[in-house]
Amino acid sequence: MFDYELIQLILIKVIFAFLMVGAIMTMAGYSVLAERKVSAWMQGRVGPNR
Repeated sequence: MFDYELIQLILIKVIFAFLMVGAIMTMAGYSVLAERKVSAWMQGRVGPNR
């Protein structure tokens, strides 16, 4: 009645898409953090905990 292979293929692709979006968002967050750390180091900023 149902084509379970098609449903399984679509489900796998949706899960893979969510994993890719999650990985890209995680990498974006860490790259922003790294860029801020490098910018603070280059400008000689001490930070809130002197």
